[in-house]
Amino acid sequence: MGQIAASYGSMPDRIASHFNAAGSVDGWSSRPAFAATMTALHGVFFLMFFAAWPLLLRTPDSLINLPHKEWWLAPERRDATKAWLADQLAWIGAMAQALMACTTRISLCASRGEEHALPGWTQWVLLGAFLLGTAAWVAKLLHHFRLPANARGEKQR
Repeated sequence: MGQIAASYGSMPDRIASHFNAAGSVDGWSSRPAFAATMTALHGVFFLMFFAAWPLLLRTPDSLINLPHKEWWLAPERRDATKAWLADQLAWIGAMAQALMACTTRISLCASRGEEHALPGWTQWVLLGAFLLGTAAWVAKLLHHFRLPANARGEKQR
């Protein structure tokens, strides 16, 4: 959002807002429409991933889906589990915001250039990095919420 505010005055009147698979611009927006759309998207991501964590702490257990839910949401572990989830939500939110910031930068750079095209790999590298980060986040989540060895004995009793 700061990037948009800081560069608004120097943005061209027409801004690249969509790229095809080869990295060529195939959609344009006006400066006000681009700024409003990107600001709104950043705001939505912020609300979803950062400002929503207090809601997560109050979310009923029935609405939370995670491995071995009964064990992790037992009364003695519930608060710690929800706090961990809230922290992790901030990490995935940071990755989403970084992707949006890079996308905004690419759009602004493409709009100021004469060729109106990006190297074809640019968007794929960004998307690949985001997906790799998301996969690592999911792996961390699954690893964290595996059933501990001492819990397996409790379940068999």
